[in-house]
Parts: sequence; C-alpha cells; structure tokens
Amino acid sequence: MSTRTPSRGPWLTLSAADAVTELLLGTEHVTATDQLGWSRTRFLRKATGREPLNAEEAAQVEQLGIRRLALG
Repeated sequence: MSTRTPSRGPWLTLSAADAVTELLLGTEHVTATDQLGWSRTRFLRKATGREPLNAEEAAQVEQLGIRRLALG
C-alpha cells in the first residue's frame, strides 16, 4: 500500500503571492509587475527560475533593476 499523496499542481493564494512579491520588490511591487504585464504568480515563477526569461523579458527585468532570486 502506497503512502504517497496524490500529485498536486502548483498553487498559490493571491495574498501569499502579493506578500512574497512585496518581499522581493518592496512596496513598488505592483508597479513593477504591471510594467512587465505579468501576474504575481508568473512573476514569482520567473523570479525563481521555474519559468525561463526570453531575451525581451530579460531586458525589461534588467531595465527595472529586478534581480533574479537565487534559491539553494
């Protein structure tokens, strides 16, 4: 008998996404993510390397002074 839990996809509440995004970007987090045109969830995937940046996105991120989060 297996003790594994069924696999679940990633999930994130809006309040948690806002809190983590604010920790990473400061109080101007709404402005930065709005300028990028990304949801909080997409920003967090890209900031943590779970979703790659294309060349245009990398240039936008650099222009905004956002640094990639290094985990591990």
